[in-house]
Amino acid sequence: MARIRGVDRHRVTRLEAWEVCSTEPDGAIEPRQLDALGPRWIPACVPGTVAGALRAAGQWDLGAERSFDAQEWWYRCRFESAPPRPGEAAVLKLGGLATIADVWVNGVHVLRSDNMFHAHAVDVTGLLRGPNELAIRFSSLGAALKAKRPRPRWRTALVQEQKLRWFRTTLLGRMPGWSPPVEAVGPWRSVALEEHLGLSIDQSFVQTRVHGSDGEVDVSLRVRLLDSHAPSGATVRVGESQAALTCAEVDARVFSLQGRLRLPGVAVWWPRTHGPQPSTRRASSSASGTATSSSIADSSAFEPSRWTWSPAVSRCGSTRSPFSAVERAGRDWTSSTSRRPQPPWPMPSTPRATPG
Repeated sequence: MARIRGVDRHRVTRLEAWEVCSTEPDGAIEPRQLDALGPRWIPACVPGTVAGALRAAGQWDLGAERSFDAQEWWYRCRFESAPPRPGEAAVLKLGGLATIADVWVNGVHVLRSDNMFHAHAVDVTGLLRGPNELAIRFSSLGAALKAKRPRPRWRTALVQEQKLRWFRTTLLGRMPGWSPPVEAVGPWRSVALEEHLGLSIDQSFVQTRVHGSDGEVDVSLRVRLLDSHAPSGATVRVGESQAALTCAEVDARVFSLQGRLRLPGVAVWWPRTHGPQPSTRRASSSASGTATSSSIADSSAFEPSRWTWSPAVSRCGSTRSPFSAVERAGRDWTSSTSRRPQPPWPMPSTPRATPG
């Protein structure tokens, strides 16, 4: 799924007024049980970690020994958001939670995550009520590591705890000799509330390729309408070029938009050490009849929606050689042609060693 960078009439509010506290493992299972424990809350920065919050509060420094995996940590944020009106929806976006996390919105459990590298989108349309509270519990990874699991066939000397291979979390802070012993615990990526007005993007797919000197962009969107305005047409635009998208209703209030845009004479983008890097192009799609438009980029991109035409790199025997391809937001796809462009400088020949 391509990463949606922006949709007209979508309001994004980053949640920033955070607090954090600690409890013993399984000391509180739900947010309402915290009051009985009387924990001490301190301000926290999101995105961030427990270590960063404690350091900012003067309760910990890098030289102090402390295992953040040994305790449970609770984050909470109180924010204002009225219940969505008809034709609107509210989606909670969580960029990354390290590592074993449960999420509640106004006391209702909405998410369980055990992979810090996954982003989550949770529909909270029916849960908002004006003053709201978002609570996240980060369970003790140290307690989870005590569970009995099969032994690994090969033991690693990088980490002390071999059972970390069962959890999708970073080893930074858990590898003695490589990094300080500061485990990453907390919402290490941004948390935001998205208010969708009239339209939501359920699925998106974008693929780019090169044919000779021309480029092509294939776009496929699955759009869910929240109001009564059905789209009468759709287009995809890259720079000054645009093409129509076919629009078909595949389910009740769900439409599929598909199409292809051909760009004549695109400039090939090379790595900095291989040649020139032409300016990138912004791509967007729009649906008429709904007064909305969306901009799309690859899910691994961290910049605005952009496509660049690039030579990729592949292995050929023991050497690496560039050939025609398309780079989409930092990821390479091979071209259908086998012709390889020559680099803009003479390639030195490397003599191959022969057995003596």
